Amino acid sequence: MPLIIRTETNQDFNQVRDVHVEAFGHREDEANLVDRVRNSMFFIPELSIVAELDKEIVGHLLISKAVVVDHLVTHEVLLH
Repeated sequence: MPLIIRTETNQDFNQVRDVHVEAFGHREDEANLVDRVRNSMFFIPELSIVAELDKEIVGHLLISKAVVVDHLVTHEVLLH
């Protein structure tokens, strides 16, 4: 079966969390960060992408907005 790249859905959240926990040595810090970004004003749902193989999530890419302050000037940026 081919690898499918698609936008993440709410139904994917648990599998995506598992991917992050496994990828980072069974720690939950990174998975918790993804949860916090999803619940923030910086989350862009269209830029949360999953890789699916045989109906299982095997990868995740999250791009979100962020604010950087440089010498009192505020810049909106994208982070991944």
